Amino acid sequence: MGKIISYSRGSSKAKSFNGEESVSHQLSSIKNYAEQNNLVIEKQFTDVFTDSDSNVPQLIEMLKFLQDNPNSVDEVVFYSIDRLGRDLGGKIKTFLEVEKNVQRIYFLSENIDSKQEFFKTYFLLWTAVAETNK
Repeated sequence: MGKIISYSRGSSKAKSFNGEESVSHQLSSIKNYAEQNNLVIEKQFTDVFTDSDSNVPQLIEMLKFLQDNPNSVDEVVFYSIDRLGRDLGGKIKTFLEVEKNVQRIYFLSENIDSKQEFFKTYFLLWTAVAETNK
């Protein structure tokens, strides 16, 4: 069984759900993914914020956990690329920090992972699209 950690982020201003429901949906989807792929969720990190509060303490905590425990998990699962950060530069920086400490990064909603051919091209494309859809 592979070990994973997950990160979920919701906004209290989410379009189709309130922040908690959005996070609940993300966590449920990640749990289903783990069960279907025989993976154990070691830790889950979750942030919920408002438009005026863009602090992401759990994302920072996850990055610290990975830095302090390199290669302790096989994979980090994000519900979506847009959960990685609020802007293009931030998303790329976070991705590179995570990539240093795990074998694989998986984005559930987009169904792509860091081991796929052309991943970085897809990642940049989806990141740019998410940036324009804010």
